[in-house]
Amino acid sequence: MDNLEKSILATVSYFDIHKYPLTALEIHKWLYHHDSQDIKSYHFKQIADYLDGSDSLKQFLQTKNGYYFLAGRDFLINQRQKKYQISSFKSRVALRMAKIFCWLPFVSMVSACNNFGFNSLDKKSDIDFFIIAQKNKIYFVRLLTTILTILFGLRPKAFNKSNKICLSFYVADNNLNLSNIKICENDIYLQYWFKTLYPFFGFKKYFALLSANKAIINNSGDGFYNPCYRRKIIFPFKYRLVVDAILAGNFGKLVEKIAKTIQQKKINKKVNGYKGEATAIIANNEMLKFHDNDNRRFYLDEFNKRISKFYEAS
Repeated sequence: MDNLEKSILATVSYFDIHKYPLTALEIHKWLYHHDSQDIKSYHFKQIADYLDGSDSLKQFLQTKNGYYFLAGRDFLINQRQKKYQISSFKSRVALRMAKIFCWLPFVSMVSACNNFGFNSLDKKSDIDFFIIAQKNKIYFVRLLTTILTILFGLRPKAFNKSNKICLSFYVADNNLNLSNIKICENDIYLQYWFKTLYPFFGFKKYFALLSANKAIINNSGDGFYNPCYRRKIIFPFKYRLVVDAILAGNFGKLVEKIAKTIQQKKINKKVNGYKGEATAIIANNEMLKFHDNDNRRFYLDEFNKRISKFYEAS
């Protein structure tokens, strides 16, 4: 089994953990580079030829209705199609909220993340947002966005998370390198987290984020988001220039200090009470990350189990 065969198998194996069969185009888009020392860009035809003609891949992969999946996992096709319909509705909820957030001062970028990026949400799923705030304004941005989700009835609750907006990850725009949150050198979930981010606005910050994290995402394909929402959000540039200017300077520092004071007690309780992965809960002036259920270790272990079994069998 050569490197490309191993890369194709690794890509399908990772998305199998998400119960998500892939098309040939998606395999090409999200191709995992098995050998990090020999990263190449492959043409789609090369991927398609291997999928059609590789005897090694045919030992482990099957295809049906244009999807590729691990042998015996064809039932995932129906699940994927159902999740696509569910995700379509949730995407409209996310877009409406993003349109509101773009009017808030100091919000530099809003994107949906995790399974949203490949339309794999179920009925009970909430919608995860990742937000970039201007430096020294991260607590103010978190306070404003949280208040709005409460007012619109979109704040997740323990007993009701379906179609709610989960605001659990903020970074300041002077802290776009996220290598400090890796759980290990090959944090595969984080690699694909970057690749499947779905920005609604703030595209300059989005590309700056990707540039700052090339070392993390280098192993996971050449494809990024499809900017089909770009024309649906008309960013209020002039309004934001005025409002951000008014709230800048000493007044802005005061507002940030007040916002931090309001939230600090609850944040400290969450940080001090968490005993899990050190990178799951982070609270400082450059990052607010509250992932109580950080499953990245699970995805890494499942990925390694799958590829080890296949590579040994080949």
